Amino acid sequence: MNYLIRNTFVAFLFISHFITGCIAQNEKTDKRRDLIVSLYPYLPNTSDLYWKIETDFEQKFPEINLEVQLNSWYYYSQDSVKKRGINFDQADIYELDCVFLDEFISSGKIQKIPESINQNTTDYLPLASIAKRNETWYGVPHWVCGNFMYYKVGDNEIENVSNLKDLDEVLKNSSSKNGLLIDLKGKSTIGELYLDALFDEFGSYQRVKPFLSPDNINKTSVHNLNKLLALTADSLGRIDNYHDRLGYYAREFSKNEGRVYVGYAESSYYMITEQLQSCSFEDSCLVSENIKIGEWSMSNNGSNPIGWVDMFVIDSSVSGQKLDDAKSFIEFMMLDDTYKSILIPGWNESPRYILPAKSNLYSDSELIKNAPLYDQFYPIIKKAVPVTDLGLNYNLRAIGKKLDEELLTK
Repeated sequence: MNYLIRNTFVAFLFISHFITGCIAQNEKTDKRRDLIVSLYPYLPNTSDLYWKIETDFEQKFPEINLEVQLNSWYYYSQDSVKKRGINFDQADIYELDCVFLDEFISSGKIQKIPESINQNTTDYLPLASIAKRNETWYGVPHWVCGNFMYYKVGDNEIENVSNLKDLDEVLKNSSSKNGLLIDLKGKSTIGELYLDALFDEFGSYQRVKPFLSPDNINKTSVHNLNKLLALTADSLGRIDNYHDRLGYYAREFSKNEGRVYVGYAESSYYMITEQLQSCSFEDSCLVSENIKIGEWSMSNNGSNPIGWVDMFVIDSSVSGQKLDDAKSFIEFMMLDDTYKSILIPGWNESPRYILPAKSNLYSDSELIKNAPLYDQFYPIIKKAVPVTDLGLNYNLRAIGKKLDEELLTK
C-alpha cells in the first residue's frame, strides 16, 4: 500500500488520450479494439512510466487501443457518495493492491485468472501467494512493497539495531542531523504504520486482528508509534506540509539530514534524484554506494515485516476477444524485458526502485548493475508477510484518522 510515496492524478496522460482520440478518428483507429486498464497511481514519475507502457504495448499489439486510467482517490473505498475509490472504477483490468482483494472477490467484481495466462508462479516471491485462494489465482502479482530502514554505510550502531528499544538507545536526544526521518501524518500512512507495529508486537494476523478496529486500538502499539515520534527532531514527522511534499523525507535523508530514514523501496527514487538533480558537489549528498538498507522494527519484540502486493485482476464482465486482449496485456507486463524497461533508468535518471513480485529479477545482472540497491531489498522483502481482509482498508484509515486526531503526540 503505497501511502508514503503519493503522486498526483496525472492530467498529462489524460490530455494525451483526449488529443489522440480527437486526431485519430479514421478508419484504422476505428478498427482497433479498446482495452481499458486502471493502473496503480502512486509510483515514481507516473506520467513517463505509463506513457511508456502504453506506447510499448501498442507497438507490439497495434490492433489494441490501450486506455490507461489512474485513480488519484484509489484508497477511498468507502466513498459511496462521490464514488471515487478503486472499487468504483470501471475497467477491463485493474492493478489492485492486495488490501482490496477479498472485497473484489466477495463482491464478484473480478474473475479467476485464466489458466491459459502464461505465468511462471515458481518465480514469485513468497508473499505473492496472497493472490490465490485454494490454489486458484485471482490476480497476477506485479509489484510488492513494504517499509525499510535506511541508514549510512559505516554506521555500525544502527546496523546492529534489532528492535525498537535498540533504536531508542541509539537515537534518543537526537537533532535534525542525526534523528529519525519518518512520515507520521495522513490516515492511510498512520493506519499502515500501526498495522506494522501490531505485527512486530504480536507476530501473526490471527493475534493482530482483534486490534484492527478504531474502537479497540492496541495501547502498546500506539505507545511505540509515539516513541518513534520522539526520535524525530521537533516532531518533524507530524508536519502536514512535509507529508504533502512528494518524497520529502527521502530527499532530506539524501542531503544528510537525519541518521535513519524509514520508507518504501520506491522512495529511493527521490533520494537518488535529489543527488542527481539538486545537489552541488559541496553538498555531499548520498549516492547508492553510501546507503545501507535494513529491516525495520516497531516493537521491542523485534521485526515481523509485512508486505503489500499489487496485482493484475480481470473484471468479471470480460470475455471473448477482450479476455484474449487482457491476457496479452498481462503477459506483456510480466515479461522480464518489460520489467527492466521500467526499472533501468535512462541517462541522468534515478532507478524507480519499485519492487518486482518476481524473485528472479533480484539477481538479474543487468538490473543490479543499473539499480544496485535491489540486492539489499531482496533478503528483507522475501520474508515479508502479506495482509488482506474484508474491510481492512477502511479499518486502517479509520484507525489512522483516530490516531492522527486523538492519540499521537502532536
